[in-house]
Amino acid sequence: MFSTKNLFTKLSLVTRSTQQLIGRTQIRTNTTTTTTDKKKLWKITLMRSTIGLPPKTRKNVKALGLYSRGMVIYRPICNELAGIILKIKELVKLELVDERLPIKNPAPKGYEVIRKHNSLASSTATTKAQQ
Repeated sequence: MFSTKNLFTKLSLVTRSTQQLIGRTQIRTNTTTTTTDKKKLWKITLMRSTIGLPPKTRKNVKALGLYSRGMVIYRPICNELAGIILKIKELVKLELVDERLPIKNPAPKGYEVIRKHNSLASSTATTKAQQ
């Protein structure tokens, strides 16, 4: 049985940051998830669009659950995801995190609705006032 960590370091196409992230995790050929750090999740952000890419690459991005540019997902560390991430390493940003961050509330609209305008009620009021 060999360590996937050694296999990743032998590949010349793997970026240094991806090597460091995968190197910190003890990924074996079985599907167990064990880490040397206390970090348990990968934060995966889709940085580039899949427009113009081969269908196989698009399917890999969709298999992770990423649909639009800038989308962030949290996934547990496992071999299957490591393989998919290595196939699309140029498109995503990968970080190790302890827990999921809460979703931010949307920014305020910049205005506040005091009451809704009822065009039907106002038109009938003006016609009654004219009579």
